[in-house]
Amino acid sequence: MISVIIPVFNDEKNLAACLGSIFACDYGKPFEVVIYDDCSTDGSAKVAEGFGCRVVKSDVNRGPGVGRNLAAKEAKGDVFAFTDSDCVVPKDYLSVIDDIFSDPKILAAAGKYSVSLNPQFVSKYRMYESSFHIFRERVFVNHSSSNNLLCCKDTFFKSGGFGDRRIAEDMVFGGNLYKIGVDILLVPELTVSHFCKTKISEYLKQQYTWLKNILEVNIKHPETLKFKWPTKRGPLIYQLAVQMIMLPCFFLLPFKPVPSVIALAAGVILLCLMNLKFLLYVLKGEKYSPAAFIKTFLITFMRNYAWIAGAIAGVGSIKNGIIFFELALSKNKQEAGA
Repeated sequence: MISVIIPVFNDEKNLAACLGSIFACDYGKPFEVVIYDDCSTDGSAKVAEGFGCRVVKSDVNRGPGVGRNLAAKEAKGDVFAFTDSDCVVPKDYLSVIDDIFSDPKILAAAGKYSVSLNPQFVSKYRMYESSFHIFRERVFVNHSSSNNLLCCKDTFFKSGGFGDRRIAEDMVFGGNLYKIGVDILLVPELTVSHFCKTKISEYLKQQYTWLKNILEVNIKHPETLKFKWPTKRGPLIYQLAVQMIMLPCFFLLPFKPVPSVIALAAGVILLCLMNLKFLLYVLKGEKYSPAAFIKTFLITFMRNYAWIAGAIAGVGSIKNGIIFFELALSKNKQEAGA
């Protein structure tokens, strides 16, 4: 049986849409939905109970990672399907999960965002990024987002689950699976739609916080730097390096305008070339809108600086920086030789 596990905190409106989509699935077998109510002060628990879900309540806010672990202990299924309260699933969601685990060799799997439920471009940008960079074909990796993540019950408890982090708990879970020799199968046809961040400021803050926590996890759990990823990270590191080099030029503009403008223009051209395939991919999806091309470049440009700031904050000290640099350099050499 499939147990769908959803942590929720003050999200009654989105939760209603999420649960409505799950119970509307075309699926003829028994399943259950277990909700972890993370000390919500709104009507989230009542919404869940109204759909007949099992609700695990907490009297303190513990975060989604701990919530998933606690809900899993109450789940009766032999397959856990983790999603978020702001996601909506398609009608074949449960059937696809059932099909994935018909192969006994598959112990963990993950799907993707398929559609943004918000019309703002920054929301669509995340969908394009996911579909272009990550989900092209079935492949085994060691990390995927917890909003569309599957795991066999026995494997989940053997691994230790998500740990107690509030952010980047999916990295910890991937590391725990890695330690017991379990890879995650990426399945492009396993999809959810998502109410993504709608403001660029919210998105950049989220990306900063995400990178900060990723680096903290990398340093605390070095095995996460050995992960198999769906894309090689080398090209991204080169982009960040270019933007780091560009950074002083912004401050030198008032004093050395001509060389600064030339250097910045060269950097922009280089970044466009590095991202050309992705830019053209979005351009095609947006019916060749020049505005979409420009917006995509600008969001990528700003996101990269949010990542740089998050990485610096996540490293936290020169000592940790040296440790991370040595680990990352070793990983990049392995990727280059692959």
